[in-house]
Amino acid sequence: MVCASPPMERRAVSLLHYMRIIPLEILLIVRGYIHPSDLPTHICFYQSSPWIADIYDSEMDTEDFWELACWSCGIGATGVDSQDNVRWRDIAIDCIERDGFCTIPGCGEELLEANRQRMITAIEETEIKPFEVFFDCVPSNDVLFMHPILERLAFNAEYRNRSTVLYDARLRVDDSDVEDARSEADEEEGDEDEDLSGAESAGDDGMSEGSTDDEDSSRD
Repeated sequence: MVCASPPMERRAVSLLHYMRIIPLEILLIVRGYIHPSDLPTHICFYQSSPWIADIYDSEMDTEDFWELACWSCGIGATGVDSQDNVRWRDIAIDCIERDGFCTIPGCGEELLEANRQRMITAIEETEIKPFEVFFDCVPSNDVLFMHPILERLAFNAEYRNRSTVLYDARLRVDDSDVEDARSEADEEEGDEDEDLSGAESAGDDGMSEGSTDDEDSSRD
């Protein structure tokens, strides 16, 4: 009895079959066309088959390759990474699998592209060398660069007067609620202006009444 493989499994087997019969030279040419800073494509190509992974892993400078790819995208080691034996390939895979294809504006490929452009600018303007560290945030500068994702943060206006603020921040996934937030803020400012003008007018009325009484008493 012959059991047919599920469609997805058949496609995977077919892909692995073709990967095995494609000459190594062709695979190397394909990899050579991928820009070193195109980290998501390298990760997808690396994970496409064990034979492709062997091409990357069999090179003597494989860790230098992954470190350069991460550096070109502005990705560095964190406190949870072992400083004695940093595995840049694992860092690259972890970053791309978790955030590389995020569709939130300012994240995913959009953030990687922004990082690439910042690294290119640093290379051109400061002549920074690969793997060197460059700090673009100088305390004496008047301009500070903000992370793009922070532009998508919005805060619930109703919580702004509370002493303890919990769960008041949210991440906008599109621009539709930007106008809503602005409208709410404008309405609240309008209400505050009305209250303030009402209080001022009431104060003026009180002052005018007081001055009238003073004038009457002086006449008497």
